[in-house]
Amino acid sequence: MFRLLIGSVLALTALAGCGERDPAQASCTAGNEYGCMEWGRKLVYGDGVDKDVEMGLMWIQDSCNKGATEGCALLGMIYHQGDGVNPDFGLAMNYFDQACNRGDAVACLTKGMIYLNGMGTVRDPTVAKPLLEKACALEDQDACAVWSMVDECERGSQENCAALEEIRQKALAGYHGPPAPAPSS
Repeated sequence: MFRLLIGSVLALTALAGCGERDPAQASCTAGNEYGCMEWGRKLVYGDGVDKDVEMGLMWIQDSCNKGATEGCALLGMIYHQGDGVNPDFGLAMNYFDQACNRGDAVACLTKGMIYLNGMGTVRDPTVAKPLLEKACALEDQDACAVWSMVDECERGSQENCAALEEIRQKALAGYHGPPAPAPSS
């Protein structure tokens, strides 16, 4: 009888939603788009919770749709790197664009660095430079430093060109996404 009573209480507690929930999940359930982004991130990467990539992507997408620019940028990173999904360069760039166009400096910087370093695409400093400049205008100091180096390298500064190449090699060493396509001839 006692076991039946305990079992019933546990079942009712679970059905009622009582018990401990992740703070991000609680925030998301309360309607906070940044809570949804964080809850989705935890699900995608299995960060302290059971990994569920599909469900995580749904929550991050919801956060992006509701205006969380960081959610859009996170989706860009997930699809660019292929974290739990098939890499999709076009989709990744779409999400980075959404975030960058809404004023997310990190998304602008990330997209600029992708083109500057040829990470999953053909290296194209002419596409990278305006993105880095925009991120700098949004007060991202890393973007300002890289943009300045690109500008000085274009003006013939071998020191800045060498520094950019060092940044590129470090970025490529840590990159695990799809290889860049061969340049068209």
